[in-house]
Amino acid sequence: TVSGDYRALVATESREFDGSGEVEEETRVEWESIPIEDGRFSRRVAIDGRPLTEEERARESEREAAFRTRLRRLRAGELEPEENENANRCRSSAMAVSFRSGRDPDG
Repeated sequence: TVSGDYRALVATESREFDGSGEVEEETRVEWESIPIEDGRFSRRVAIDGRPLTEEERARESEREAAFRTRLRRLRAGELEPEENENANRCRSSAMAVSFRSGRDPDG
């Protein structure tokens, strides 16, 4: 089995269609999925091939801080886990994952 100490780059693509089934809007978002304590956090790193703006990076930092706070509160028993807290959710129609690890996968 693979332990949770790896990072992954995840690309999601979403498409919105008009009434005749033609693609109206298409968006590709790249995420970096990282281990944080006993959980995993995914932060956006690019949208449609462009790096995030300063404002978008600040929002991702706020999301990560809130995630870390929630993990601490869950561990301390201050919060109850949500029903699907551990479920992996993907809203995209296509997903590609590449793993990066400092360890030899065969060793």
